[in-house]
Amino acid sequence: MDDRRKITSEAPPPGARHRWHPSPRSSMRLRRQPEQTEISTGLITDVAGVKVGHAQDARIATGTTVVLFDQPAVAAVDLRGGGTGTRETALLDPAMTVERIDAIFLSGGSAFGLDAGGGVQAFLREHDRGYRVGAARVPIVPGAILFDLL
Repeated sequence: MDDRRKITSEAPPPGARHRWHPSPRSSMRLRRQPEQTEISTGLITDVAGVKVGHAQDARIATGTTVVLFDQPAVAAVDLRGGGTGTRETALLDPAMTVERIDAIFLSGGSAFGLDAGGGVQAFLREHDRGYRVGAARVPIVPGAILFDLL
């Protein structure tokens, strides 16, 4: 694989401005990279208001990627296949009450990876983000997993 396309914890991929990094206690933190003035590279991080982060566990060869929006965003989903693993994707139906999401995640680890959404939700709650329900805020974080345990 070309070194420029690898995602590692040592250096961000070309054009990346924001990354999630595991802390010493395995929680996730957002670390901003210095803003760069360069031509668009065609990456999702070129879109204003969008941050992307990644955490991985090399011991079991799996990881999680999170797309975090500065402002709640409209999203949709198309589920296919016989064994989809998802979290909160039913909220993306236009008939649902919730119209926007705060973040979305894609994770390895099969069904275990669905728990990554809870970590993202906790981060957003700490930053007073989410759908208002009375005095509470509920961060809306749909996601999907893939089977990579073999």
